[in-house]
Amino acid sequence: MDIWLAEQRALVLDAQISLDLARERAWDRKLSAFGPLGRVGALFQRPRDEDFELAYEELRYEPMWHVACTAHVVYDRDAQYQLPVGGPEVKGVSIGGSDYELIGGRLSILAVEHCREEARAEMYLDGVSGQQAPKLARYLKFPAWPIPSEELSSFAPPEAIVLRPSVTASAVLSQVLASMSKQIDASLVVEEGIEIQAVDLYLRPVYAFVVRWTAKGRTGIMECDALTTEVSMGGKTYEGYVSEPLDPAALFDVTADDVAEIIPGGRVFIAPVPSAPPEVEAPEWEEEQPEPEPDEAEAEPDEDVDSDLTQDVS
Repeated sequence: MDIWLAEQRALVLDAQISLDLARERAWDRKLSAFGPLGRVGALFQRPRDEDFELAYEELRYEPMWHVACTAHVVYDRDAQYQLPVGGPEVKGVSIGGSDYELIGGRLSILAVEHCREEARAEMYLDGVSGQQAPKLARYLKFPAWPIPSEELSSFAPPEAIVLRPSVTASAVLSQVLASMSKQIDASLVVEEGIEIQAVDLYLRPVYAFVVRWTAKGRTGIMECDALTTEVSMGGKTYEGYVSEPLDPAALFDVTADDVAEIIPGGRVFIAPVPSAPPEVEAPEWEEEQPEPEPDEAEAEPDEDVDSDLTQDVS
């Protein structure tokens, strides 16, 4: 099986909005951070800005994986073609010098079909949870800058939190390849190949804000997507999180030689294993016992002969 693995990369997505502008947008929507309480309060008496305070803000980089693969297989498959003939008067057919009998009034021809199949999969995964997140695909349209492998461990933007991925390249790739798995009816696999076109780890910037409603003693969280600039209510913060260096050797832990080992079943296209012919047990032969040799009877001395031999020759 031929396997081609693209360069595994780490990239940082370029923020499309500054922290100051994100803070301003979040502040304008601070009442929404408190859900029904904020909406009810706005109906009777709109709270003043002095009733709120910004308790915490952060810029964090969330990891996301993008993997794209294609696979192909070329194989032969045994087949039997059933073809109609010209009429009931036809009793046999000759094709290319070979004679064929009819079965049930139809021509039956054994053949070998030459087949080719392809499969493709593209997957986006949340690097923190390890779960598939197709909506992350929208971020690939934004500018991204590669982080050289030798600089990845020192990637630490000022006053930013860098979340560590919980899944590695091999785990992500295993999920993608497993989703491509397919059974094929092949008598002979001629060629098989896998092309892994992308194994990319993106670091996505997100702003988060904690607003405190002092008069009510309540707090609310808002997030601002630094790429789409959308402000959303809820979410979470990582206050007190200690960023650990990103280890490229640990994150990008797969080579082309390892790919076959991480595919469930060892290959994408799974052909049935031909059944072995039943073993024929050797007959149990009864070993013939040799016939006992007859005991040699002791020869009785021939008195006549002995007497002749002992006579003196005169």
